[in-house]
Amino acid sequence: MLLEYLVAAIVGVAGMLSLLQLAGDVLMLESRILQQTAAQTVLRELAVLNGLAETVPAEFQTLCESASSHTLEPTCRSTDQWLLYLPDHHIAQRLDGVIELSWQPADGARATLTSDPP
Repeated sequence: MLLEYLVAAIVGVAGMLSLLQLAGDVLMLESRILQQTAAQTVLRELAVLNGLAETVPAEFQTLCESASSHTLEPTCRSTDQWLLYLPDHHIAQRLDGVIELSWQPADGARATLTSDPP
């Protein structure tokens, strides 16, 4: 009878550890989905900003801080808020005009997302 209780306890502990692992995986997936959504939104906003202001996307902060950017304020504010979800982000524009956004997710591998060509 003691052996049966021991087996039941081991199965119970294994089940709880599996449930804990599943919860961690769900939280990691939720974080990745949020970061992917944020990156897509930022790229879309930067492409619009690039088309309207004809500036390099990596320098959008300078444009947003200028006095003449009052019409672009919603775009700038939205982009700033979404970038908070992308730790250690870097924005660059390639020679072909494609905007490249990279960031450091929690799992350690650097993620990169690119816009459509202009």
